[in-house]
Formats: sequence, structure tokens, C-alpha cells
Amino acid sequence: MLDKALRELTTLKRAYPADDIATRLVRHPVGLTDTEMVHQLVTCYSAGLPGPIFSPDYIQAWLNYADWDDTTFAAEDPIQ
Repeated sequence: MLDKALRELTTLKRAYPADDIATRLVRHPVGLTDTEMVHQLVTCYSAGLPGPIFSPDYIQAWLNYADWDDTTFAAEDPIQ
């Protein structure tokens, strides 16, 4: 959902530039791709979020969404 929104923002700012961070990234001489734009925008916008972005509730919600459980990351041969 966030990826789609930021891609739409990138498309919008390429067509209708303004005085904002997204436009400045779009106009950067390096010529960021849409994927690179999404990565940079996530970094910029997450820097302004209050509190830790990876709170336990956030991580649990993501793991539930991804349909993972505690065994997903379990080692085949755990250290004894």
C-alpha cells in the first residue's frame, strides 16, 4: 500500500513539480528511478515518525501479514 502511494506520488511530482522533498528528489541530477524514489521517500518520511518505527506491535502485525511464525527463522541445527 505504501509502495503504491509513493509510486503515485513520484508520478505526480514528475508531471506536476512543486516546492517539496519529492520534487527535489525527482529533479536530482542523478536521475533516480521510481524504485529508488520510493526507497528515498520511505527514508525521508519514516525519519519524521514518532517513536520507533519497528515497535513490537508493528513487527507482530507484519509477521502476521506475512503468515510467518516462530519456526520461520528457526535454525535447522540449533546450537546446543
